[in-house]
Amino acid sequence: MEWQSQEIKAKHFSQKNLCNPDSFRIHIRIENLDSITGLIYDFPSDSTEYKFSFADLNNDGKLDGLVVFTPDQCDGGNAAEWIQWQVFILSDGENYNVIDTLHLNTFTSKDINYKGFYWLDSISTNKIFGTYFEFKKDDGRCCPTINRPVKFDFTKRELITIGDNFDRK
Repeated sequence: MEWQSQEIKAKHFSQKNLCNPDSFRIHIRIENLDSITGLIYDFPSDSTEYKFSFADLNNDGKLDGLVVFTPDQCDGGNAAEWIQWQVFILSDGENYNVIDTLHLNTFTSKDINYKGFYWLDSISTNKIFGTYFEFKKDDGRCCPTINRPVKFDFTKRELITIGDNFDRK
């Protein structure tokens, strides 16, 4: 809950009572019209929209967590259809830290020029699992041409595998 309060204060998310198309129009800002980053979001109210995974991700002997969700878009539109919030709850030996700024694009090789994005689904010891999506020129909004499972090494901060078949351990 503290993380959510901080996100609302930072204006990354709206207060529940202000997340609706009418409030959006009243509090409209030019950046809300120009990009996905300017959209106003709210936390999903349905608990089934949150996905959880637990494991010792950082190999310190304590359970860590991953929470992912697609935020609600307050203006009533669907431009945020492919946005996923990825929140890691990581132990540091004695306490837990909430991290929502783990940029997986920095885990990939500089020799690879990926133009897509990652949606995460689970973690295991030292590993993060998900799907890589990339839209090609003629793809519809619903259907990226490329979607491949991915596995990252959390400790080494690198992409291990992108492809069709691999062990999720």
